[in-house]
Amino acid sequence: MTQDYGLKNELIEKYSEMAYEERKFVLDSIALHKPKKILEVGIAAGANSALILNFLKQQDMLESTQLFSCDYNETYYRDLFGWNLSADESIQKQRHR
Repeated sequence: MTQDYGLKNELIEKYSEMAYEERKFVLDSIALHKPKKILEVGIAAGANSALILNFLKQQDMLESTQLFSCDYNETYYRDLFGWNLSADESIQKQRHR
């Protein structure tokens, strides 16, 4: 698949631990298989949860697909202050559009 899906998002690129190609693979897989449930096991800042949720919204799949996300750590391991803001920032930006 050759779609970009808005992968050049500033917050996603800043916080995601996955490379562009890896994030694209995840979204291509969701687009191809159109799952009803997605389990995402995170280890970092929540960027990939935000990526998947943004994609589901773009593809009008929020009503038909559930995202279950769990994190190994309570805070982003690179965040010295424990703020863990990436998912929160992305959601706030979506609300104000």
